[in-house]
Amino acid sequence: MSKPGAQEYYDGWIQLLANMGVDFIKVDDIVTHPDEIAGVVKAIENVGRPIVLSLSPGDRVLGTEIDLYEKADMMRVTSDVWDTQHDLDECFDAWLTWQYVPVRKGFWLDMDMIPFGELQVMSPEWTKVKLAGEGKQRFDRFTVPQKESFMAMRALSASPLMMGGRLSTLDDVSLRLLTNKQMIACNQNGKMGHLVTNRKYIQIWITEKQGTSKNEGWIGVFNRSGEPNIAQIAVARLGLDPDKSYDLHDIWADKALTLGDHEIDPRGCLFIRYQEK
Repeated sequence: MSKPGAQEYYDGWIQLLANMGVDFIKVDDIVTHPDEIAGVVKAIENVGRPIVLSLSPGDRVLGTEIDLYEKADMMRVTSDVWDTQHDLDECFDAWLTWQYVPVRKGFWLDMDMIPFGELQVMSPEWTKVKLAGEGKQRFDRFTVPQKESFMAMRALSASPLMMGGRLSTLDDVSLRLLTNKQMIACNQNGKMGHLVTNRKYIQIWITEKQGTSKNEGWIGVFNRSGEPNIAQIAVARLGLDPDKSYDLHDIWADKALTLGDHEIDPRGCLFIRYQEK
């Protein structure tokens, strides 16, 4: 950016995209270059109409530059996320890191795309090149419990929901999870939830509903182990007021949830809608 014409280059590039009707720009490999971010932000401002700016990747975020990052609309807080438990765990780690970081309203912390359905779809000449993930065309290898945890985590953390797989190849389970109305309502609530408890591989996260005087919201009870695990569902353990009673609804099973012990599948979860009676 110290070179002559650097800002003019960005101005021309962004204006060209705007002339094409582009209204969402994701700029990769930029989070460690604050001067480049400032250049892109200025170029978008010069266009004179809204264009969403997404910064990437998220594994090398500079903590001293959060004020500048917030001039964009989104920022990745993970590296590339693929269909592995390791990558799902990385999303939980990012959530743990960012849960209490104050950011401006309208700035979203992004845990990368949703790797459901057919992945690594590319032209034949690229099939032998390992660009990312496993580098070969395949269907995602998540189990159903992993997918349920993935989508509950995305909803409760208010991460933007962006599909990374080929839409026309989605299986019924993936489509059901992606279009669940309560999952979408939790995500669009726009508030990053926080950790309530972490005990014996059971993590409980809660997201309160915004803009209401009622005590209501959503809870995720996650089995972070590779074995079946028992979670004790009690009002206080869920992070709720023990002196009050609540209606609990199991979102994925679409049924009322009772208090007591519940077995959760390996890497699975209970995704709960709660409301004070």
